[in-house]
Amino acid sequence: MGSKLTKGRWGGAVIAIASFVYIAFRLHSYGDHWDAISIQNEKLKWLPWLCLVQLFLLSLNIWFESKKWQVLLRPVIRIQSALSIKMVLAGFASGIFTPAKIGEPIGRLMFLPKKEWAKATILHYLGAVIQNVIIFVVGMAGLVLSWNYFSIHLSPATWIYILALCALVIVTLVLLFHKAWVKKALLRWGYIHKIKDLVEELGSIPLWSVAPVFLYSFLRFVVYNSQLFMLLWFLGYDSLWMGIVIIPVYFMLITVAPSFFLADIGVRGSVALFVFAELGLSDVNIVLIVTVLWLLNQVVPALLGSVMVLLKKKR
Repeated sequence: MGSKLTKGRWGGAVIAIASFVYIAFRLHSYGDHWDAISIQNEKLKWLPWLCLVQLFLLSLNIWFESKKWQVLLRPVIRIQSALSIKMVLAGFASGIFTPAKIGEPIGRLMFLPKKEWAKATILHYLGAVIQNVIIFVVGMAGLVLSWNYFSIHLSPATWIYILALCALVIVTLVLLFHKAWVKKALLRWGYIHKIKDLVEELGSIPLWSVAPVFLYSFLRFVVYNSQLFMLLWFLGYDSLWMGIVIIPVYFMLITVAPSFFLADIGVRGSVALFVFAELGLSDVNIVLIVTVLWLLNQVVPALLGSVMVLLKKKR
């Protein structure tokens, strides 16, 4: 028992320390560019309100994700809202320094009985797929509505890439709504039989039981878009309609763009420069916006999650 407790504490310490080191590295690497930031004088008076609203939206985002996690876990275990929030924050801590946040389940699983880890991991990735489908569907709608804006600087290769992604999302939706067929296909593979019970259980989950996950995923996406639009507005952009249609395109592209943790901000910045190129903002301001958004939605929860992981005690 003592050995397991020691391992658990060491694992939590490693997650927390790695999170802090990565965050410090990213902030230090951006430090040379702060002097080039330009903010309109008339917007400065709104800075305190902007900070308050952004923190409120961050809290709302975490709450929606915690409710989504509760719904996903219902077939396995029922958890209280407070525990769900702790698990979500711990997931931010373990996911921030891993490619495509693949380490996010590690932090969440620390608060569950070990026998439920495999099932909970599958459900976590089911929720991630649903979130990405929402992002892509809304992003594609934004791309269609802003056709004239993007058509002037999208290369044919980029359009081929986007069409291929459309096909991928369509296939994902078909598979999501035909779980019995997916289960049957997976069980034909020899190694899958080792987790046959998990596949059977996942296939038996009625789609209506995870329907709220689609709602919470959409609400999270609305929060992200609202945060980004407010930052664009603060640094000089005022067109509400264009903001509504092109911001989802940005989130769609960073979701599907290949990346690893050291290049995360670089990918976000380069995609933002491409998407927001014609908005009249300076390149530095555009990079600042996505950096602040990363600080809000990734760093702050990761720091809180690191504290949760460190303070967690074995029951």
